[in-house]
Amino acid sequence: MAEFILETLAKKPRGPDGKRIDWVQEWRNSTEAEEVEQVIEGLKLQRSKSATAHKKKDDETEFAAPVWEQTKELTKV
Repeated sequence: MAEFILETLAKKPRGPDGKRIDWVQEWRNSTEAEEVEQVIEGLKLQRSKSATAHKKKDDETEFAAPVWEQTKELTKV
């Protein structure tokens, strides 16, 4: 991502057609953005597999603490 930023800063603020460059669109169309998306998807898949492997049958929650523990903590006076 740093390389993309440095490369885009070296470009003129206007394209060859004279229009201002849409930097968001430049990023979306870049190979760097595609690589970042692939890394994110890989991490999400890895996390999903890891969570599934360690999940108990009766534990169908995404939270670290069970509901009764959360309720107890939230209702402390």
